[in-house]
Order: sequence, then C-alpha cells, then structure tokens
Amino acid sequence: MPILSWVYETGGRTKMLLTANIMDFSSFLTVDDVERISGLSKVRQIPFHPMKFLGSDLNFVTESGNKILCVDFFAAKQFVTYKKMAPRTILASISGVGDEACAGQDPDDNSSMLMFRKGEHAVCMNSTADNNAEQNALNLDQLITIGKVVASRLL
Repeated sequence: MPILSWVYETGGRTKMLLTANIMDFSSFLTVDDVERISGLSKVRQIPFHPMKFLGSDLNFVTESGNKILCVDFFAAKQFVTYKKMAPRTILASISGVGDEACAGQDPDDNSSMLMFRKGEHAVCMNSTADNNAEQNALNLDQLITIGKVVASRLL
C-alpha cells in the first residue's frame, strides 16, 4: 500500500511526521452514497488533511467544509486493538454489518462510531459534531446503513 509522508511545523517550533495512505478507497463509499443515505446535498469528499482534523482514508464534508463522516480502512487483525481503544459506549455489538461489528454514541463528545470487520478488512467510521455544528450530520442508524454499503463492497 503506497504511503505519503511529510513533515510540517506547528507554532514555528514542533515538527510532526504525518503519513497518509494514498490508496484509492473511493470505490467503497461515494459522495452519492453519503448524499442518498444522509439526505444531505452538495457533499464533498476531500483528501487527507490532518490540519483540519480530516486525517482518514475517506473524508466527507458539507459544502462549507464542516465534517460529515470520516472512514478508516485497516487490516482485520487490528480490529481488536481499535475496539479496545473505543469508549465503552461504542462497544454495543450489532449484527448485519460484516462479520463482527460494534457501534454507539459517546455522550461526552457526541461522536457516533461504527467499527466492523469483514474477511481480511476492518473499517472504522465516525461522524462527529464539530465546533460549527450542534449535532452530528449523521445519526447512528445512517452510520450503520453506510457501514452496510461499505461492507457489501469489500471482498
């Protein structure tokens, strides 16, 4: 899998190494999918952009740039590790998405998250309200529906 790395300075002092997969994941979830399921229009997909807290493999935003959804793809063997790091409220098991899945909403930061494993792949999706939003752009049911779409496209 190709990796893109770069270093940037924050505050003129600290240097950070950032990496991004440059593999194309867009066939697993499209702007049309997100618009159809969410009911939103003028959704945009933007590339890896950690300075705007959009550091996922797929990042979907509103026309004005507010975060809607971030999706990360990783190896199935990492699913257990990601699951252990998730807040307890996210650990509710759900069925119908991949081989194993859990989802929930964290009351502390109003984030909704879905993690699932299917075959050799695992996916973590989150829809988090940002400073410009009063609530998430997607509710948990919409996030699960999007997860089913992604899972159906994974081999």
